[in-house]
Amino acid sequence: ELMLKRVPSITRPSRNKNEIDTANFSHIIGLAGPIQRLLDISKLSALDGSRVGEIIGQCVGLMHLNLGYTPIEDISPICGFSVLQTLSLAGCPLSDYTPISSLESLHVLSLRASNISSTDPLKWLLRLRSLDLGQCSKIDDIMALQPLTRLEELSLDSSGFVDVVDEAVSETLEVISCVTCILPL
Repeated sequence: ELMLKRVPSITRPSRNKNEIDTANFSHIIGLAGPIQRLLDISKLSALDGSRVGEIIGQCVGLMHLNLGYTPIEDISPICGFSVLQTLSLAGCPLSDYTPISSLESLHVLSLRASNISSTDPLKWLLRLRSLDLGQCSKIDDIMALQPLTRLEELSLDSSGFVDVVDEAVSETLEVISCVTCILPL
C-alpha cells in the first residue's frame, strides 16, 4: 500500500516546504493509482480544489481516502469508487454532497466541520457503521439516517443540532458522541 502525505521527494526545494509540485505529484499518483488502496492528502492546502479532484479520479481502486481539510470543491470523481470503505471529507468546502450516495461499500464517513446541510445523500449508505457529523452546524434533521441499520457510531458533537436524536435512527446505535444534542431517555 502506498500513502502519500507531504512526501519530501515531491516537494520543490526552492519553495515553501508545504507547497507541492502538483505536476510531479500527479505523475506519482498516475503511476500508483491502479494499485493504490490508501490515499491521505489531508491538509495539503497547496493543492487547488480542481487538482484534488483530478488526482483522486486516477485512484478508483482506493479503499481508504482522506481528503480532510483540502480545498476540494467537487467530489464527483469518487462516484466510481466501488470498493471505498473509509472516506474523510472533514473541513472540505463542498456544496454538493450527492456523489457520496453512490458509495455503497462505505463503512466509515467523516464530514466533520463541513458545509453539509441535509443528510439525504447519506440514506443510501446501507453499510455505514460510523458517521461523524460533528461541528456540522447546518444540519437540522437526521431522520434521513433511519435506513442505516448497521450504523454503530454517530457523532454530532458541537453540531448545533437542535432536534431530538430519535431511537428510530438505528436500533444498533451504541455510541453517540453528542454534546449539544438532546438524547431520549
